[in-house]
Amino acid sequence: LDTTGNSLVTGCGVVDSRVFIFKADSIEVWYDAGTSPQPLARDNSMRYDFGCSSRGSIATYKGRMAFLASTSDGSTSFMSTRGAAPTVFSTSSIEEILQGLADPFDCRAIFYEINGHEFYQANFTTDNITLTYDFTTNRWYTFKTKDSNRHVANTHSFFNEKHYLGAYNSQKIYEMNASTYDFDGEHMPCARITQNFFDETNKLIKITKIELDCRSGVGLDGLTDFAPNKNPRVYLSVSRDGGVTYGNKVGRSTGRIGGFYARPRWYQMGVARSWTFKLEFFDNVPFSMWDLLIWYEVAEV
Repeated sequence: LDTTGNSLVTGCGVVDSRVFIFKADSIEVWYDAGTSPQPLARDNSMRYDFGCSSRGSIATYKGRMAFLASTSDGSTSFMSTRGAAPTVFSTSSIEEILQGLADPFDCRAIFYEINGHEFYQANFTTDNITLTYDFTTNRWYTFKTKDSNRHVANTHSFFNEKHYLGAYNSQKIYEMNASTYDFDGEHMPCARITQNFFDETNKLIKITKIELDCRSGVGLDGLTDFAPNKNPRVYLSVSRDGGVTYGNKVGRSTGRIGGFYARPRWYQMGVARSWTFKLEFFDNVPFSMWDLLIWYEVAEV
């Protein structure tokens, strides 16, 4: 129970020398007041009418704590704090996903850092989905296995300069690093879906060229001309109905070994009121996507 003896405590976390005590629909914050015999005192200026029903969503890293906030009216959102008032970092799209989950409180979250990027990864086992936020770039991602299941990681530990992940569905421990492009020997494809692109006045948009800024020239040497990974290709497919359905995949080369000036381009994409783009990469070589550049015209009628 909480300090009043009324409500059940669902979890707690410590950040910036403050103890956050979570209940389902409220939060108390305690600090070291240096008093005796009880050194902790409640900060009455930090009481909130939202809480956390998912103890597993509470995770801390480098002076930051993140959690899945809940309210008495059933709404949910991701929030974070460095010891001050928590702020929302989930977007309206992410909160729409949360509202559609069968069990949003079946969440197990981890924090880790890869190549200078701080990731908060929330795994929902019942709903078979993983939502990941990059605090460095302020962007959301969905992590999946090849079979579109939730990400395997349920726990994280950093030991001997290596990242280790504990699996949720087995007793295996995996090493994770940015230079590994398969999962336990199984190839990992890469996919990105853009936000919906449209004109606010609902006019038609004609796209004349699309260019992808990505890692190039990383094909493998010593293979026959048509062997996998020799001349890697990235595939673009287009949705004109807001991402419900996509057309055929159209591939462009990212460059054979040493072809660092290769730029995947697609021309004369057509005319539509709504555009959503899906980019997919299937070769087992290093690959990164940075920017998608679009040349377009808005119709006057």
